[in-house]
Amino acid sequence: MADQSSRLPSLPVTVVVPFGTVPEQRFGAEVEPYVSARAQRLIAALGREAARCAGEFAGTTFTSVYLAGGPTNLTLDQLYAVLQLLYDNLAIVPEEQSLELVPGTVDAARAKILKESGFDQLNLRLADAGLPGQELDLLAEAGFDSVGVEMSFGAGVRDWPGLLDRLVELKPARIHFLLPQAGGDREVMLRAMAAVRERLTDGWREFLLHHYCRPGHESRHLLALWSDSIQLGLGPAAPTRTAPGFRRNPAKLGDYLALAESGRAAKLAADRAGLLAALVRLEGIRAEQLRPESLRGLLANGLLVANGDRFFLTDRGALALDHVGRLLA
Repeated sequence: MADQSSRLPSLPVTVVVPFGTVPEQRFGAEVEPYVSARAQRLIAALGREAARCAGEFAGTTFTSVYLAGGPTNLTLDQLYAVLQLLYDNLAIVPEEQSLELVPGTVDAARAKILKESGFDQLNLRLADAGLPGQELDLLAEAGFDSVGVEMSFGAGVRDWPGLLDRLVELKPARIHFLLPQAGGDREVMLRAMAAVRERLTDGWREFLLHHYCRPGHESRHLLALWSDSIQLGLGPAAPTRTAPGFRRNPAKLGDYLALAESGRAAKLAADRAGLLAALVRLEGIRAEQLRPESLRGLLANGLLVANGDRFFLTDRGALALDHVGRLLA
């Protein structure tokens, strides 16, 4: 895959499927066990939401698709139905089509079908320190050459340096580290972040905060989610940005179903774009972009650090991302 960092941002469509047992920490959807009837109701709601958004996004051509959460807990027919409702209602010319994959939900036959369905980036969601060597081999045999892994800094790992050494030996295309939505031992997570920086050096590039890739394997979709570009999100906790503003669907499946079945959109909410997004994209922010009192507080509390004429998040700042965002708003 060619290096994508110099291209224009993607216009992303994200679908969050909240089934399984592995916590969904990127968007904050509340997961629940897979039940076929419940999944069918979700798919119907996604179809209603996509149809409603078709008019809102008329004239927009989306360039990346990302199925998040536990889409591989769906049956193949259900997964096809999700893809079909997207392409039936929206203009999509995908330069990148990604899928989050829960270990243990894909065998060789299913991996081959996923490849034939147009997915070119996969990310294995790890719940603990168990390594996905078997899955990586299986997916490589199916023809996937851009498979990454992602896990939480709050996963309860005892030996981060050892885990990272073993993980790097598996040669994934990407390694993403997510911050837990709540809880977690701060000091343990700070040590984990330090271990990551020490070990992911040669051959690795941090393309987004705590998101590392091999050359040419960054996720344009994830980069676009932290830009100010238009984006559409379907499903629980999925984010949408339009000209009028930013909104996020309810995190609980039941609340999302009620909203989608009513035909209404979620209410506008505080946007993560702007200064906070520049920090997450590792671009930094300048002093003149900040209120003096906010800058003094962020520096005094060790949440930002100066590098040249710009300020960047510290590890403690990353753990207090919501707090930093409020101060920057």
